[in-house]
Amino acid sequence: MEKQITSSTHALRLALFISAIAIYMVLPVPSHAQNDRVCKHAGKEIDFNDPDVKAFIEGEVTCIKDYGDGKLKERFKISKGLILEEETDASNRHEIKRFRANGRNTIRHGEQIEYWPGTKQIKNKVTYDDGAQIGLEIAYFKNGKVSEKTFHAKKESSDRNSSSVASISFTEAGKLGYVRCSENKSQTIDPAICGFNGKSAVETFDSNGNLRLKVEFLNGKIATMESEANTPSYWGNVLETGTLRDPKAAKRRKENLSSGDVAITDIFANGKPKRKMLIDSDGSFKGVDEEWFESGARIRRTEYDRVKAANSRGLRVKQSECWWENGKRKLFVKPVGDQYAITGYWDNGQVSYQGTFYISTEGRYWTADGVSELIRCEVPGYSLGKEGRHEQFDKDGQLIGFSTYKKDVFEGLQGAYERPDGALKSILVSESTYVAGKVTRIQTYKNEKLVKTEEYFSDGSLKSSSEP
Repeated sequence: MEKQITSSTHALRLALFISAIAIYMVLPVPSHAQNDRVCKHAGKEIDFNDPDVKAFIEGEVTCIKDYGDGKLKERFKISKGLILEEETDASNRHEIKRFRANGRNTIRHGEQIEYWPGTKQIKNKVTYDDGAQIGLEIAYFKNGKVSEKTFHAKKESSDRNSSSVASISFTEAGKLGYVRCSENKSQTIDPAICGFNGKSAVETFDSNGNLRLKVEFLNGKIATMESEANTPSYWGNVLETGTLRDPKAAKRRKENLSSGDVAITDIFANGKPKRKMLIDSDGSFKGVDEEWFESGARIRRTEYDRVKAANSRGLRVKQSECWWENGKRKLFVKPVGDQYAITGYWDNGQVSYQGTFYISTEGRYWTADGVSELIRCEVPGYSLGKEGRHEQFDKDGQLIGFSTYKKDVFEGLQGAYERPDGALKSILVSESTYVAGKVTRIQTYKNEKLVKTEEYFSDGSLKSSSEP
């Protein structure tokens, strides 16, 4: 009995299969049923949107549909109901996609081609292996010249996805546009360019034929790179822009050292160095940072080190010194514990300012860790916190004022001086006493003699006034 049921079932399935084929072979599908999309297989019009019809197609299907001011042409290769190749040709795109069966679905596999619309000229060609781009991808200009080559590879053979590991582009004139090498020679597009045959010297150009970069490669790595220097921003961090922002450097040269550090040199148009600095593998400044005027005279020399300090993120100025273009010292910075003693100088060598500062992370004083303020070659204003006694001097070295601070707030005596015309030294004009930033007393002097004493309440109102 069971055998009879099984035989009947097979017979029924066979009858249905034959009926489906007969319907497919006999009944045409009106083109208007497919929104003016006319598809044919083996010279016969079919309804390509019907999955039951698609399931029995083996071979090629072509479709045409009115599309804008032209026609959309499609070509498919079908096997067991799956599209294994698809070509789309329209006024704005023309491409061929290839697939392989992956269970009940398909996955990109094989060579994929994109053409320049309306031509037989290839625009882009790439190969897929089980859904991942593999090997060389080549893009072309409309004139047939190569515009870019990109190499795709998997990081591990078991990976499902791949990534771009190397690329080379060209201008329409055939010059190099840019080069990105792989350190793996087998994945390198051009081993000679990438320095696998010895250090190579490469020049790259923009679309107008202007020189962009000069690069030296060695074994797939950039050894040195020279480019046009960045235009310094007025608002930029001094650590990035340097002390001298105008004129800007003409070129910037980078050298990747075996230590993992990067040596950077900014160069003036006259060939003289503008700045030399060293950046470590973490992207932080390291060692000595130097700057020069265009004349060749030195501007600044800063030496950095690293400390474990939350308010400086590990970067510290070990010592910094600046000069006027006439060669006279302009500023000297040195650490004193966790603070910095700063001495400024006039262009004749006389001291102009001296005081102690600290880097603060509170409110307005947070400025690029404060480190940039220490190398500006100017006495800091409100950019760093002040501590202890700060003094100002005239060009003859005479004291013209002093202030005393505790955590950047006036505390203790503050004095103002003047120097009468022809006098050899300055004389005290007034002396104020502050407590926690508030004035409590002001004493006024004339010809170095006390002439008035004023006392103040904590709210700043006058408490008393007396004369000797």
